[in-house]
Amino acid sequence: MGIGLGSRCKTYDARLEPCVWTTNEPEAPDVSKFMVIKMEQVGYNIVVYINYPNCSNYEGNKICVYRNADFTDFIGLDKLDPHFTDVTTKISPFARFEPTKEGWDMAVKLTRMI
Repeated sequence: MGIGLGSRCKTYDARLEPCVWTTNEPEAPDVSKFMVIKMEQVGYNIVVYINYPNCSNYEGNKICVYRNADFTDFIGLDKLDPHFTDVTTKISPFARFEPTKEGWDMAVKLTRMI
């Protein structure tokens, strides 16, 4: 039986002793374990296709758009968080897209417009 609690979906399994709650949420990406698959520079902005091997949704793939960034901003990074943040000392995406061919194409189109 599923019980919705806020934005999280929790499931209770009555067969487990003692009572244990399990989650159906995908595993968050480990920001220190990533691989940049491809990049496309468009003016002062860049589209980056990133894979996080431990992440369970979309096989760990993310497409992010970064404003006022270029290839050199990604050289030697030991961490790359695909989540939005307002911390100015950290590289943060401006937008994220579904990691598909259509998502990549839309990310590039947006980047050309901004």
